[in-house]
Amino acid sequence: MSLSQMTQNCPPKPWLSIEQQILLMRSRGLFVNNSPETVNALRHFGYYRLSGYSYVLRETDAGTGEKLNSFKPGSSFDYVVELYSFDKNLRLLMLDALEKIEISLRASVAYSIGRKDPLFYKNPSFFRKEYWDTKYPDWIKKQEKKLTDSREDCIKHNVEKYGENIPIWVLCQVWDFGQLSWLLQLLTPDNVKLVCQSYGFAGHQHFLSWLVCFNELRNICAHHSRLWNRKFSFAPKKPSNKDLKLEEWCIPLYEQRDNRTLFFRAYGIIQFLKFIEVRTVWADRFTSYMKKFPSQPELGVSLANLGFPKNWDDLITHIKNDLPRTSQVTNHSD
Repeated sequence: MSLSQMTQNCPPKPWLSIEQQILLMRSRGLFVNNSPETVNALRHFGYYRLSGYSYVLRETDAGTGEKLNSFKPGSSFDYVVELYSFDKNLRLLMLDALEKIEISLRASVAYSIGRKDPLFYKNPSFFRKEYWDTKYPDWIKKQEKKLTDSREDCIKHNVEKYGENIPIWVLCQVWDFGQLSWLLQLLTPDNVKLVCQSYGFAGHQHFLSWLVCFNELRNICAHHSRLWNRKFSFAPKKPSNKDLKLEEWCIPLYEQRDNRTLFFRAYGIIQFLKFIEVRTVWADRFTSYMKKFPSQPELGVSLANLGFPKNWDDLITHIKNDLPRTSQVTNHSD
């Protein structure tokens, strides 16, 4: 079915000047200052982008439960911008943690599996048989393009010196989170377990499901999309009963009402970081920042919109202090 068949082909909404946008918001009950700061926010952030942060402030139809165009009394444009600014810095905080996880995973793959064969990515026996003729060739093709497009000096040097025989600890430098997660999804379970055990996981399927969630979160943050009030597409799998004894850290998560929220992902991030940084402070930074969230309960805005339970800071303290921290040697040459 084509896009035109799926839609009603309604005419687009009319273009509105900044002044008209301000008048529209005021007509719907949003308090808007006609100030240089307001004009600047609309011009450089955009009315439509900011509307994602004002949605929660709209009134609700008592009969249908649907959001109306009118805003709750006390709602202001300044508060919308405040939510937007908080969300922007929250994305940066998430990206900081996800960068650490991505780099660590690259090193873990290179060290744990590269020890068996520095060129294992060329050997189909390292990959699940059902992917030999489908997803594995696609991964190789994508990898070859990344090598061709790379301008990294280390890649150019190794291509000139070794041709196609580039060791995994060099090759992994061109991966993004998606390419890395994809590779791990294709590997045989015994090879994935060599990596997942470095992060306190017993079951490879539970581990892989977290990587899918992190990749989605990473893409949202990297493309400057909204984290605020978002339900994510994916949720981590619950560990099997045989794995649950080692992975007790995640039990409180599955007691929550919804595991497609930001809090759920932050909790998982802390679990990974405990095994990456000997004295990680990210959990403390995250807790400190979230306590600055500009809640306005009278408008229905609180950390609950991000999936935070009432005892969220106690849960973070629990997971932060629960498991021992480990380190791993990942030095390679040339």
